[in-house]
Amino acid sequence: MPRLNETAALRFAVRIALASSVFSFSSYAANGRTALVTTPPAVAPSPTDNCDKADISGKIRVMAGALHHCYAAELAKNHQLAGKIVVEWTIQTDGRVNGEKTVTDTMGNPAVARCLMATIASIRFQKVETGICVIQWPFVFSPG
Repeated sequence: MPRLNETAALRFAVRIALASSVFSFSSYAANGRTALVTTPPAVAPSPTDNCDKADISGKIRVMAGALHHCYAAELAKNHQLAGKIVVEWTIQTDGRVNGEKTVTDTMGNPAVARCLMATIASIRFQKVETGICVIQWPFVFSPG
């Protein structure tokens, strides 16, 4: 694994495995450690089951760098930081996020959870034609 000097920006190598509907990415941090995130799309069925899974996965992929930064910032303070955070949110009819919350947190780092929720809250998803769409998405982080 190549090392970067402390002034180097984080570099992201993105691998998307569409066949398995799983994507992961890693970054080479300034301290030479690699942080790995594996994020399987986990769209919980809504009462009307009108969630656009492709739009949701695509938007999460677009925000992968920002979501990873939530973890990388705290990993720099604690090199053993690892765990799974499941975030739940609702996509309203206008595509805005509402009611974001942590469902599971084995990491125990509130700063990472808050950052993930704030990042997700900033995303504008495709409009939902009828009803709402409830999502639960697991983010699994571990130092390399």
